[in-house]
Amino acid sequence: MKVTPALVALSALAFPSAAFGQLPDLTTMTCQQATAFVAARGSVTAIYEHHPAAGPLYKRFVASKRYCPFRTEFKRRSVRTIDSPNCIIGGVCKELDDDEIDEINWWFPVF
Repeated sequence: MKVTPALVALSALAFPSAAFGQLPDLTTMTCQQATAFVAARGSVTAIYEHHPAAGPLYKRFVASKRYCPFRTEFKRRSVRTIDSPNCIIGGVCKELDDDEIDEINWWFPVF
């Protein structure tokens, strides 16, 4: 059977988890492994908790501010790992509200 780009695209739609892989689970790593994992990739969407009713919870984590889009700020975050209940692995990008944006525009006026 010849593999064509259309066949690859259809299989990705039919089997998304097989095509793109599972989300990494930070709760199964040591603190050092989780920190290195985020730092090596810069930005990663990963499982950070397993909720009894909702299942795995995931979030986008970043290594530093440089991976946050415009009009967001970097906030340090910790996750539970195998060896630490509060492992700081980097942070998340938090959207700024209108008041914070106005304060930034005061310092850097937009013309």
